[in-house]
Amino acid sequence: MHRKLISVWFILFIVLISVHADYSRWLTGQVSLGTSAVIYGDKDFRTFNRALLADDFKRFMFTVDASGGIVLDEHVRFSFGSLLNYDSFLQSRFNAVYLDYNFYTGIRIYPELKGFNFGIDYVVGRRSNVFKLPLSYTDPSLADEDSDLPAALNLSDIEAHTPWGNGFRFSAEYDFMYDSTGLAPMVGVSWRWMPRGTFYDNIFSVFFKMLFR
Repeated sequence: MHRKLISVWFILFIVLISVHADYSRWLTGQVSLGTSAVIYGDKDFRTFNRALLADDFKRFMFTVDASGGIVLDEHVRFSFGSLLNYDSFLQSRFNAVYLDYNFYTGIRIYPELKGFNFGIDYVVGRRSNVFKLPLSYTDPSLADEDSDLPAALNLSDIEAHTPWGNGFRFSAEYDFMYDSTGLAPMVGVSWRWMPRGTFYDNIFSVFFKMLFR
């Protein structure tokens, strides 16, 4: 499904470019970088992550987003792009890394509040889980008695890749140079809801964005 979505927007992009010589007035590009807080839907998975923190693993997380946009009029913009949320637990040579990668399309509404805008996106994505951990995480019977690791959970119980899911994202942003052209700095927040098979994740993000128009 994600491949079909990419193909549709690539074809649309080529068509628009070919029929409009001066596209810079209505075509935009955006790149953002920020941080996130993730509430994982699987209770045992959350407990597993808490056990990593209890074992002095350090958590590092960031989110990056690259997108294009089409200005339909001064109040409405069409958006399409991809985003990645990186969540990792690190300790020396050991690590647990969760890569949440997605493709999306949606709209941005500017309600005549200067540079403020809000958006809603349809998102297709999944999460990949990569582990390099001590044997105690592979075989819970080897864990210390006071370990927070659930006795019924080990790495073989955690899928390497979640199923592809269809979710949504709500966002609110402020464009500091909304009435000009060229580079424009923006700040924003978002909430994304993503199904992961029988569970779903909630991802809350704060980001800084550069808009090219």
